[in-house]
Amino acid sequence: MKLATHPKPALPALLSDGHSLLETIRSMPLPEGKAGTAFLDGLKVLEEVVALGRSRMRVLLAESPDCVPRWRLMSGASVREIHGTGTKVRAAIGEELDDEQFLDACKTSFAQLELAYMEAHSVDRAAATLAINRLLEAAGLVTIRTNASSLKRT
Repeated sequence: MKLATHPKPALPALLSDGHSLLETIRSMPLPEGKAGTAFLDGLKVLEEVVALGRSRMRVLLAESPDCVPRWRLMSGASVREIHGTGTKVRAAIGEELDDEQFLDACKTSFAQLELAYMEAHSVDRAAATLAINRLLEAAGLVTIRTNASSLKRT
């Protein structure tokens, strides 16, 4: 008995001519009101479509590397991570760097500074944030800026 074969579904027109869609988006007047809401909702769905499409194509290309001409699944880059406290890392580096060279090479984060301040002074996060901001502002070492605005559905 022969099983019925189903034709592969056609690529949605939206994706088959992506360059045309991109040009349309670049040149069209942006919708407002309910049409603007629908437009932004649609963009959110497209983001999900892109993520799902890439994920599924990664699986397909992993299983069959030659199934899509001109596309290959490339191995991820090697990433190094340092584990342990700054004190342990400093001990491991030893005399290869002096204290100033070592500290200049370290990445300073507000979160880590605030946690250390909280422990050292037995204060909450808000107090530690204020103290760290005050100390660094007084030394001219911090700039407070506002990130770019973001779209959020309410």
